[in-house]
Amino acid sequence: MDQHKEYQLWMQQLPAVGERRIKKLLSRFGSEREAYERLKTTGEQTAGELLSGILNKEQAECVRMFTRKWQLKENYERLREQEISFLTEGDGAYPERLRQMETPPYGLYVKGKLPEGERAWAAVIGARECSSYGSFLAQAFGRRLGEAGVVTVSGMARGVDGTAQWAALEGGGKTVGVLGSGVDVCYPASNRKLYERILKGGGALVSLAPPGTPPAKSLFPRRNQIVAGLSDALLVIEARQRSGTFITVDMALEQGKNVYAVPGRITDRLSDGCNMLLRQGAGIALSPEDFLAEVSLLYGRNSFEGEGRREKNRGKRNEKKRDGRAEGEQTGEAADITDEGEKRVLSLLDVTPKSLDELLAELEGQGQELGLSELTSKLILLCLRGEAVQIGGNYGIRQK
Repeated sequence: MDQHKEYQLWMQQLPAVGERRIKKLLSRFGSEREAYERLKTTGEQTAGELLSGILNKEQAECVRMFTRKWQLKENYERLREQEISFLTEGDGAYPERLRQMETPPYGLYVKGKLPEGERAWAAVIGARECSSYGSFLAQAFGRRLGEAGVVTVSGMARGVDGTAQWAALEGGGKTVGVLGSGVDVCYPASNRKLYERILKGGGALVSLAPPGTPPAKSLFPRRNQIVAGLSDALLVIEARQRSGTFITVDMALEQGKNVYAVPGRITDRLSDGCNMLLRQGAGIALSPEDFLAEVSLLYGRNSFEGEGRREKNRGKRNEKKRDGRAEGEQTGEAADITDEGEKRVLSLLDVTPKSLDELLAELEGQGQELGLSELTSKLILLCLRGEAVQIGGNYGIRQK
């Protein structure tokens, strides 16, 4: 098996040869090994003849020279020493979702471990230079997906991507980072801690580029295609109307994947892309639970409540029963809220919506120090929890 892998690794790294040309080479030579043996010993003229109709003369000569210098066993052994797996379609660990693509990747480099078992995978993408609102939502959605056991897929970029992946890990979930560089190259360098945490958390880093490959613009479109391919659904949190996010969106739609977007203010340029997607028919994600329900339907399961969260909630239900209250009985405060700041803000809300200025004034009157950005964050979280409702620029308690 390893010997066969050695030849597959060589073929995947051939210059000017992609998936379609690999298929033609295999059709002509019958196997990777036969192609290697023939090209290893051939001359320039013969190489051009052997590869006629697949590559031009210059490309054929590049392939011949590459093959002559290629160290079959040494290169494969070096990969194993780096603890990097090289997967092809014939491997059981090769992601089934990628097999469904029109042109599946011939080879995939994996550092870490791809999550196994019956679980949904969801991509979360968005602006690199996201706002505090976008960052907050990326944390909220990522954490909830992690808690529910959904694998979060993204490109490990700055902003929404990396924030959602961090949050998924903090929620006890697993995440897969798809890179536009070799799996041994952390890009951006500022995400080094996330890179290491993904591996420690039982997730994986994936790339189509050989180890040691630096990031390059030409690698990112295909990277985005793999992000879409690995996902059951794709969520966009903040994106300008013209941004790289839409390359991934288009690729997801081409693969028949469902796309969702978080709505934003019409005056916010970072929300233009999401609002445009919604106008064009994308699914609307008003809360993490809302999106989770959609993913559940797509994946064919009734619930995605993670084991840790299930035990936590079961304990809460038992406590309620011991206290003599019926399950689901309202007590006047949200049982799931543990943050004292959120509790204080919720206690100020009424059925009549209040403005931010009114809430700040009431907090100040109580001697509570809470800045505008912190207040806004807590209000958004309360809305996402279903405890509060936003009406225009005002906030009130949600009537149950």
